[in-house]
This record gives sequence, C-alpha cells and structure tokens, in this order.
Amino acid sequence: MTPSVEQMRAQFNMMDTVQKSYFINNLKQHMYGVNDPEYVRFLNECIARYNAETVVRTNPAPGRLFIMVPGIVMIVGGGMGIIFGLIGIIMSNFWDMMIPLSTIPWSLYYAITLLESGWILLAGILGVRYCKTLEKAELIKGIAIASACVRLLMIIFAVAVIGNAWMIPLTIFGFAYSVLYIVGAIKNKNARQSQELPLAQMPPNSWNP
Repeated sequence: MTPSVEQMRAQFNMMDTVQKSYFINNLKQHMYGVNDPEYVRFLNECIARYNAETVVRTNPAPGRLFIMVPGIVMIVGGGMGIIFGLIGIIMSNFWDMMIPLSTIPWSLYYAITLLESGWILLAGILGVRYCKTLEKAELIKGIAIASACVRLLMIIFAVAVIGNAWMIPLTIFGFAYSVLYIVGAIKNKNARQSQELPLAQMPPNSWNP
C-alpha cells in the first residue's frame, strides 16, 4: 500500500540531506508511470527543498569575490560621495558666486551627486551581504545592471550638462566594477543551476490547480 503524501512529507522532514537524496531517487523510481499530479507535486516539493538545502552548502559561490571587492569599493565611494554631496549643498551658494555653472546651479549638481552616491552605497551593502548567497544571484545581477546604467548617465550628465570632463575616468572606473558585479552574479547563478536537481514533469492531461 502506497503511503499518503502527508505521511511521506512527515517522513521527509525528519531526514538529513543524504537520506533526502536517497528518498527522492526511490520516490522517482516508484512513481514511474504513476499518473497522479498530487504525487508529482510532492516530488517537486522534495526536490526544491533538497536544492535549497544543498546548493549553498556544496558550492562556495564562485562569483563572491567579483561581487565582494567591488561592493567594498562602492561602500567606501558611496559614503564619501554622500559626505561631499552634503558639504557641496551647504556651500552651493558660495560656489555659485565663485565658479558659476552655465547650465544648472551647484545645489542641483550636488543633489544629483548625492542621489547617485546613495544608490552606490546601497548597491555595495547589498553586494557584500549577498555575495555568498546563490539564491540572490538574480538580485545582484539586477543591481549591477542598474549601477552600470547610473554610471553611464553620470558620464553624460558630467560632460554634456556640466562640462566636467575630469569626472569621466572616475565614472568609467565605477562602470568597470559594475561589470565585475554582473560577472560575479552570472557565476553564482550558473553554480546554483548546475547543482540543482531537475523537477519532475507533470503527467499529461492532469489538472493542476
């Protein structure tokens, strides 16, 4: 007599990782040809839980350094940018009198710089926090792409609007470590996918609520 799903789930909850692996393999063999969506969903539940428990433990996040090192640089650079941005806003009236800009006031320039620095600081903190977490690879990739876009916009802003060509090397440097971020996120994502067990297929013509 085949045990119920609830009985097997209770049994699965009490197993260690090795036992869960054997349990999943045995369940696949016994379910071969079984046309029952409930058991297939339970098998996929077991596989998903097994993946979540084993992937991080067995793979040391190969992209972690590609994320951690730029993340530390971003934390330092973002923090310094916030400090200089606040000082710049306080002294904006002085700069408007001494070195006026032809396009926008200094206060707006420093406000934009402050927003950029705040984003860079947040991106750096999240990168350092999740650089070893394979499940967050997609989040890190999105942050990296957003950071690269912010850097490109700052290049355009610095040159076309303000005319500060000296900012280009710094901004290109920031764009470069955003690319490293993306590389690290892709490495972590690939590592997670390579360790995961594939899910079972639902039987044909089955109802899946």
